[in-house]
Amino acid sequence: MANGRQVELITAQAAALAQWKIDNRKAIFYLAYRSYPEMLHDAEVAGIFKWNLWRIENPDVVPDLSGARLPELDLSEANFAGANLNKALLAGSNLAHSCFDEANLCEADLQKSQFREGSFKGTDFSGARFGERLIQGNTWGGAHLARIDFTGANFSGAYLFAADFYGAELTGANFVSATLTHANFSAANVRNADFTMANMYGTDFAWTDARGGEILWRIHERR
Repeated sequence: MANGRQVELITAQAAALAQWKIDNRKAIFYLAYRSYPEMLHDAEVAGIFKWNLWRIENPDVVPDLSGARLPELDLSEANFAGANLNKALLAGSNLAHSCFDEANLCEADLQKSQFREGSFKGTDFSGARFGERLIQGNTWGGAHLARIDFTGANFSGAYLFAADFYGAELTGANFVSATLTHANFSAANVRNADFTMANMYGTDFAWTDARGGEILWRIHERR
């Protein structure tokens, strides 16, 4: 069960960042280029990024956001590295530029979330649901996951219908029993990735980097 205080911290950060963006529509804000001392000495930054500061000040605490309801929030720039987000509701949230390295997102609801330029190295997405986008009742496409680093990520059993992994880094990723129907892996690096028992009907592997031959053979065998 999610830690109430931690949920309050990340929710407050999301609300503050969303308001900052409204008030500064033409400004560009990237927390990634600010050090901890800089954050502390910038009242505006410190006032917005309470969650990130708490993470820095409590490096030994594993955040427990399991089952937390965090839909349609601005969670961009947030530090979720190593956090427990098992069965969390993140549908429709902005996760751009956030760090989820080694985080637990098992069975999380990630439908309609934004992942642009986030970091997901070693993230556990097993059983997660990414969903698909609908236009006038027809399936149009899945999650935008292009050009993101998912090295060693676990997508086993995940629902990734029509997901776009174009140019993504997927070395050593686990897609065992995942739903990858109509997914796009073109130009992605899938070396040492495991697609055992995955549903890959209509999946696109054009220009995929599968050097070594074995993984490419597996892909073709399981379509």
